[in-house]
This record gives sequence, C-alpha cells and structure tokens, in this order.
Amino acid sequence: MSLFKLFAIPLLIGSTLSAQTLADVRKLADKGNPDGQFAVGGMYETGQGAPQNYEEAMRWYRKAADQGHSAAMVNLDLMYGQGEGVPVDLVEKG
Repeated sequence: MSLFKLFAIPLLIGSTLSAQTLADVRKLADKGNPDGQFAVGGMYETGQGAPQNYEEAMRWYRKAADQGHSAAMVNLDLMYGQGEGVPVDLVEKG
C-alpha cells in the first residue's frame, strides 16, 4: 500500500485539493509543484479522480521524487517492489 493511499487521500479530504479535478491538480503539477505532482501520481495510482494507470503514476511520482518529495520516493520504491507499472525491481529506488 502506498503512502498516497495511507496519508494523502485522508489529508486531501477537506483541503483545497480534494475538491479539485485532475485538470486542476495538473495545473500545479505542470508548474513543477512537487505536491501537485505527487497528487497527480496518486490519482493515477488509485484510480480516484483519474483512470487508474500505473505508468502515469510512476511518471508523476518520479517528477516529485526528483525534487526531493519523500512520500513520492517511498511510493516509487513500493511500486517497484510490487511490480505496479513496471517489472519488479528491488534495486531501483525512488
């Protein structure tokens, strides 16, 4: 289970992001906001607010992780470990 599932969804409820659509959050993400990138990745990973697409989730988590977003790094590690969107790879890190 990813950190997005454990922490971000409950935290987003009642926040400004919870009422926003994928297009709204993508605007933040496209501007390079790592929290927005993490949120977009989580939407794709869980299928909540976007069609479930592990490859897209990985792409957005990687963008956030490359900026030091620790939860995105953990989610990448978990997805590599579980083979979600990629072959299982216990060496690749987020």
